[in-house]
Amino acid sequence: MQNINLARVIGGGVVAGLTLTFVADTAMGLALSYGIWWLSAIIDPIGHWTVIWQYGGINIALGVVLVWLYAAIRPRFGPGVKTAVVAGVAAWIMGFLIPVLWIPGPETGSLAVTAWPLGYVASLFGVTVATLGGAWVYQEDGEA
Repeated sequence: MQNINLARVIGGGVVAGLTLTFVADTAMGLALSYGIWWLSAIIDPIGHWTVIWQYGGINIALGVVLVWLYAAIRPRFGPGVKTAVVAGVAAWIMGFLIPVLWIPGPETGSLAVTAWPLGYVASLFGVTVATLGGAWVYQEDGEA
């Protein structure tokens, strides 16, 4: 069994985290009409440092987890797009879908019933695209 290339997991995780920041957060912001936080941070970076560090850091940490999951299931599913999509959907189910189904939160009262499912579909798109981006960077030792 091959070892996971941790340097590539971290590098791919940064790519996946940045992809999450720009793709998933943009898709969710547009789907839910609450705005795009990183666009506000570009316009006024001084007033948004806390948001930048919180969301950026969380997204990069999630990106590392996404790429690690991809690397972990890669020996069974093989390298490629299919494995990255499986890893992204699995992470989305564990991190996004299960909490909204079993843990009551603000989305049950603050957003219209028709709005939050659209946000979760947008997050599925973003997490899958982010996993594809991170998987593109990830390679095991000895691969070309």
